[in-house]
Amino acid sequence: MKPTLCSVLLGIILAQLWAAPARASDAGWGTITTFEVFANGVVLVTTNGSRDTPPACQSTRPDLAGRWGLDASASGGQALLSILATAYAQHRRIRITGTATCHTYYDSENIAYLQVEPQGS
Repeated sequence: MKPTLCSVLLGIILAQLWAAPARASDAGWGTITTFEVFANGVVLVTTNGSRDTPPACQSTRPDLAGRWGLDASASGGQALLSILATAYAQHRRIRITGTATCHTYYDSENIAYLQVEPQGS
């Protein structure tokens, strides 16, 4: 029995309705409170900026709610690490947007986008 176009379309629509979309989270302006660097290139930073709803992979522990991850063994991660280290050393406020994934570290959302507040703001 061949599936009809209507049944195929219905299957696609139902699959879309049941699929849980991954959603990247954002952290408001805040400072880096914890900076962890591992020998394998994993970098974890925790900020005190308010965060909206994180992805399911993010830790639910309150002390890890503001933690983010990046891979400093990749060139993009090295750029982020440089900016984060400078912001940390200068006590500058940052704002982070995540990728909705925790590929670098199992319970910390990866950083997709980073802003540093200009001095004097």
